[in-house]
Amino acid sequence: MVTPASKANEERFNGRARIVRDIVMGVLAEAPASFSLVGSKMVGKSRLLHFLASDEGPLLGDDFADARPTPFRDAGRTLVVRIDANLPDAQADFMAYLVAQVAAAIQREHLLPQSSAADSTHPMQLMALLQRLNQKGYRPVLLLDSFDRVFATLPMDTVNELRPLTRLAAVVVATEQPLIDLDPDRSASPLFNMMTPIFIGLLEPDAARNWMELYAHEHPGIRRCLDELLLLTGTHPYLLRRMGDILEEVSRMLPGDEQVGPAHLPLLRLRLAEHGRSLFEMHWRRLLAPPAPLNKPAVLALVQRLAEGPLPLSALGSDESNIVNWIFNQALITFGAARSSSSDATGNASGKETHAGAAICYEFFSPLLTEFLRERLNELESAASPTVAPARAANGGNAQAAPLPAAGAAGKNGRTQAGKPPAPVGLAPEFVDKLTKTEHQLLGYFQSRSNQIITPEQLLRDVWRRPDATVRRVQEAIRRLRVVLDEANPPIGTIENDRGRGYRFVPAPRN
Repeated sequence: MVTPASKANEERFNGRARIVRDIVMGVLAEAPASFSLVGSKMVGKSRLLHFLASDEGPLLGDDFADARPTPFRDAGRTLVVRIDANLPDAQADFMAYLVAQVAAAIQREHLLPQSSAADSTHPMQLMALLQRLNQKGYRPVLLLDSFDRVFATLPMDTVNELRPLTRLAAVVVATEQPLIDLDPDRSASPLFNMMTPIFIGLLEPDAARNWMELYAHEHPGIRRCLDELLLLTGTHPYLLRRMGDILEEVSRMLPGDEQVGPAHLPLLRLRLAEHGRSLFEMHWRRLLAPPAPLNKPAVLALVQRLAEGPLPLSALGSDESNIVNWIFNQALITFGAARSSSSDATGNASGKETHAGAAICYEFFSPLLTEFLRERLNELESAASPTVAPARAANGGNAQAAPLPAAGAAGKNGRTQAGKPPAPVGLAPEFVDKLTKTEHQLLGYFQSRSNQIITPEQLLRDVWRRPDATVRRVQEAIRRLRVVLDEANPPIGTIENDRGRGYRFVPAPRN
């Protein structure tokens, strides 16, 4: 059910005031400036470009006219074209798509008489359109969203032809990584190397609080726990937006005129952790695959230290600065006085900050993320323990693999003496390394019941020991496990889906 409040929540743009001002003043300057927006997924790059392109936004909206440079206070002199490079047509032939979208915007606004230049290349057609707009006194602004999808596919000939582009138009590109990391050669071209980089991260604390205050207008009871809710969201735009949906959801559960408030913090916390799982999973996958210059074990070692609590600036080694910068640019950590993320007996974050005499620290943006990463790190450690995978020597060398228990070692209910599902058999050590603790137990459980139908509810009870958990947890774990099984050599089996009944493990035929 979409309520007026939840619809307003989806459409609202919050914060980023300084970034918006810098972009507006730059793209509408006498000599147009161009920008490269860099930030991880779900941090709000697309929403920022939507805001810039909207008729009510800072480039075109009447409410922002006084904030624009004098020549462009009349929005009629600015043509804003937003391109989503995620679309199939854009990826099939980006330059053709870009030219078509610019031409369509010109015709829609009746800025120029229609003309044809079909006999020239797409870059030359684009340059001709922009040149004509400039001659008529218009400022073209090209907003290229998800530009990393097409950046490395642009032929160098095209990049060279477009060299004068930034003299005729302002260009704002949004990518997950800096252009130089995507392609050093293309990023060094005159078309891109003059772009001003802007890193998009967590929201400013004041903007996050104002956002939460807007929710408090709809749900006055949360004013008594705003600090706790702000701490849980960690000023992350994705979690702040989801908080609005969660408040609407919980409010509909309550009887009569009861308002959402401090008494419902455990439920709000639980729902936010569930909504945030896709965000946390995305960050975990990124931490497991850092860019080439960074050392994965060193990255995970620093993540482990951060998961144990706020990390003072003075505790960082000089060789960790690149790792910290990368993690910070992923919008994973905050920097400042340590916040208290302790929990009371009900699991509610206290939300209090410790400013007086506090050391300057790095810490993960939300206690929910910290808890999630602790769980993943524990699974990783368990999967690498001698009873699960080959023991690793202290100097980083490989020791011999400890034997895995046979399927026959399981008890009456397919469980070992320790009460856990039996360990899988037949999986080579390099593939065991790819399993989390839960996936390791899940595979052993399936093997102990080969060719039997096993329901998701049974798996939640026996493997997760969480019969109240969502079935999506099972579905996601099986999806990941299937990837490992598909790569296993020699093959050990497959997991089949018996629609409406459950899953069946079918062992691979023996030679």
